[in-house]
Amino acid sequence: MHEIAPMRFISVILPGMIKRQKGAIINVASIAGFMPVPGLSVYCAVKRFLKRYTQSLHLELRDKGIKVQALCPPYMDTNWGKECFSERLQDGLAKTKGMEPEKVVDCSLNALKKNKWVCVPRVSNRMMTRLFPSLPAGMYYSVGKRMTPFG
Repeated sequence: MHEIAPMRFISVILPGMIKRQKGAIINVASIAGFMPVPGLSVYCAVKRFLKRYTQSLHLELRDKGIKVQALCPPYMDTNWGKECFSERLQDGLAKTKGMEPEKVVDCSLNALKKNKWVCVPRVSNRMMTRLFPSLPAGMYYSVGKRMTPFG
C-alpha cells in the first residue's frame, strides 16, 4: 500500500497546481532505485518505480510551471533503519556512515531550482549510479554486493 501513496497524494494535489501553473513535487526515492541491494529487493523495486514515475511526471508537467524531482539519497543518518530493518540489516547499517539529512535537503532544493528531475546527493553517488548500468552483469552484482552492508 505504501508504494502507491505518492501517486494517490499527487493525484489529489496536482489539479490545483495545474490550475495555478505553479508548484513543486519531490518524491523521495533512493539510490537503491539504481541498483539491486541484497535484503532489500522490494524496497529497491519500489524506489526504481518511483524514480521512473517521477521522470514521467516531469515530462508531463515541465511546461505547466510545475517542477518535479526524484530525490535519490544514499543511506541517511536517521532512526529509520533502526525502526524498519531486521537485526541483520541493522548490524550492516551500524557499519555504514549515513549522509546528514540537512545536506540531502540542501542538495535537493538546489537541484530543484535548476529544474533537475533527479537529485543524487554526493558526486561519488552520482558516479556510481552512472557506472552501474554499464558494467557486465557479473561485475555489477559483485560490486553491488561489496558496496552494501546487507549482502
